[in-house]
Amino acid sequence: MSVPHINLNCEKCATTSTTLQLYSHRIYRDGDLEIPVQCTLGWCESCDNLRAVESFDDDDQVSKDICSLNAELSQYRSTLTTRLLTRLKPAYRSNRRQQEAQRDALIRRLELIGKRRGNEACLTCGSRNIRQFDGDYSLKIGDSFLYQGSKRTGFFHPGCGGEFVAEACDIRFHFARVTKCYNVEGELVDQFRT
Repeated sequence: MSVPHINLNCEKCATTSTTLQLYSHRIYRDGDLEIPVQCTLGWCESCDNLRAVESFDDDDQVSKDICSLNAELSQYRSTLTTRLLTRLKPAYRSNRRQQEAQRDALIRRLELIGKRRGNEACLTCGSRNIRQFDGDYSLKIGDSFLYQGSKRTGFFHPGCGGEFVAEACDIRFHFARVTKCYNVEGELVDQFRT
């Protein structure tokens, strides 16, 4: 799948970044659990650029997803027919196990949010010296499924003082799927093609 992206350029100096870095598949590895990583743009002082940084602002959505999975899982036990199918058909058992693993990972994510909020890390270098991107880089997508136009983001380049400008790029990129695995402290431990 190809993806459109937005370039973010400082109006005062040559610093440039892109939203392409947000499209990587990232997980936390905690034992056998694969916990989803949420990220957003942020300024990393160590990288001296805009980077993908951890985001722990999704606790409401995670709670809703857990409730939804619990409701689905309760259906496996609610009727005699469902219980029989679960026992007789491997696909039903496999689906239930997959949903249970997903629920367990989301419960662990909720614990991580409570423990790590306010201590987010740069997903490139692991630095904790970051500043969340609080500007607006959203652009409209046109008929050709590419972003269009440009606008000021309202986020100023730390140290330089120039404002970042969001500019549409007329190229769509296709990526090989690479999974980046982090420990629960946000440090990159492995990456592989999937």
